Amino acid sequence: MNKIYEKVTPVLLGGDLNAYTMAASFAEAEGLISVCFARDNLAVCNLSSFVELHVVPNLDDVNVAVPELVRFAEGRREEKLFLIPCADWYVEMLEYARDKLEDYYFFHIPGFEVWRATSDKASFISILDKYGIEHPKTEILDFELKELEHRGGKLKPPFVLKPADSTEYWRNPFDGMQKVYFPDSLGEVREVAKRIFLSGYSGKLLLQEYVKGGGGRICADASVLTVFMSSDGKAIKAVLGDVLLEELGKTSRGNYSVIVTRELDALSVKLIEMLEEIGYTGIANFDILREGDKSYCLELNPRQGRSFDYLRASGVNLAKLLLSELRGETGLSDFEYPSGVWRTVSRKTMIKYSTDKGLLNRALLLEKRGRLRTPYDYIEEKKISRKLYVLTHLLREGRRYKAIMKSGAVKE
Repeated sequence: MNKIYEKVTPVLLGGDLNAYTMAASFAEAEGLISVCFARDNLAVCNLSSFVELHVVPNLDDVNVAVPELVRFAEGRREEKLFLIPCADWYVEMLEYARDKLEDYYFFHIPGFEVWRATSDKASFISILDKYGIEHPKTEILDFELKELEHRGGKLKPPFVLKPADSTEYWRNPFDGMQKVYFPDSLGEVREVAKRIFLSGYSGKLLLQEYVKGGGGRICADASVLTVFMSSDGKAIKAVLGDVLLEELGKTSRGNYSVIVTRELDALSVKLIEMLEEIGYTGIANFDILREGDKSYCLELNPRQGRSFDYLRASGVNLAKLLLSELRGETGLSDFEYPSGVWRTVSRKTMIKYSTDKGLLNRALLLEKRGRLRTPYDYIEEKKISRKLYVLTHLLREGRRYKAIMKSGAVKE
């Protein structure tokens, strides 16, 4: 650990927008080229100037990934390799393979017990209860569903149904699979739950009351909080953003398209204090919903979220924080930043499909003041093919929103 390395190389596990924006953050911070290991050859990384892409089918299989990562590291002995997971299953893999990889890589993730307690949504609910943090009314279901009518009857429809263990859930695909479900009755809950358990999923399910919020058809009043915790369990940075627009696809709903950052609120402060109390290290990503004057914590993702790049709208570069941690130079806590807006869709799409007009006007004002950031504005990205990809992507996203709204899959 005391060896002086001339070169630091970020090694990213994943090939989607999360991985790309992490690579872009390292490029913006110090001009670094990142190595991305991914299961598929996705254009978002493949066409980048600062990504060295390695496609490894079945990368989410620990018996495939670990030998591949060791083999790669053996050829880069003179570099300091910083291994960063960009999806839940990669965090899980590193937690279980830590002893096999820590001689080759530096990584900044939660300790095993803390990770296990916070990444499972059922056990995380218990932690929230312990610290007096509000969450939607919840019942935990197992595969037998024996007490569904009794326990589910304590909740008011419409419901939200989702797996407690998202990593295992996505390892058992089936027709009609969605990231989260919105059943209108206990009968529909039972049918969806049966399909999930018949797929091979053996974890628990969370049945919750739907928090209606005031955001309308596209997005309830949702927020996202990202907290960077040092290796000694101290909160260094935390950025809160309100969601103006979210993706609408069945497997992507809950991913965010437009985020407007703002100052931390009371719930954010309580969540930060909770992280410090439980000894959390690494990056914590919280999903939050608001209903009237109440805010509810939904879940904690033990990594940067897919849309973590919204931090740049407030002037926070996550890669800089990670590099400081690597070098043992983590600074003082700072939670005050300017507001900004971040989006992955065009301005036209944002205006057309946003239903919170007050937040939209705020976003437009921030754009006018030069506070706009997108995943596609990194100056290091110079390839013409990349510029064509971005243009195509923005047009495709606009058509996707139009098609989904026209189909009636998302109602007014």
